[in-house]
Amino acid sequence: MVVRNLNSDHEFVVHDVQVAVPIRDEASHFRAGRDKLIARGVAIKGQSLDPRNLVLDGFDTLSATASAASSIASADFMTGASIFTAFLSPLKLWFPDHTVDQLNRLNDLAFSASSTYKIIVPKNGSVPFVTFVPQELFEKSPRNWSRKEFYEWGNTTSVIVAGAHIEQVKTQNGAATGR
Repeated sequence: MVVRNLNSDHEFVVHDVQVAVPIRDEASHFRAGRDKLIARGVAIKGQSLDPRNLVLDGFDTLSATASAASSIASADFMTGASIFTAFLSPLKLWFPDHTVDQLNRLNDLAFSASSTYKIIVPKNGSVPFVTFVPQELFEKSPRNWSRKEFYEWGNTTSVIVAGAHIEQVKTQNGAATGR
């Protein structure tokens, strides 16, 4: 979503975002979006269960075990273990893990109610950001939606953004602060 501040005198600080998702046979109710810190935790757990990471971590374990065992094994086994270990680095380059990049993008765009992550919309400006809603609000998983269902959801969902206009003031020592 994009929040616009049409005020030319004050910046706008976003305090809360609520989303009303249409539910069949039931009136829509506004619900608070999930904080990006919760979504970040889900992504971090997902990284450890990702098939790519499971396979490559298994190869790392196999490589370390083979290297340790090669000291008591034959010369052919030592050669094979060395080749396998050397192959792992290029394999990780061919199949990179983008979890950290995805978390950085999430951190850049996502809304958080935390006081350390406030979104400030400049005077006469706009700021795009993302908020998360619990999946249990939907009758079926969005991954199974058709294009038409995505379109309908976008046209029937309402969002409330709460916040306050602020202005920068100078303190007696010359430092700037918001109020």
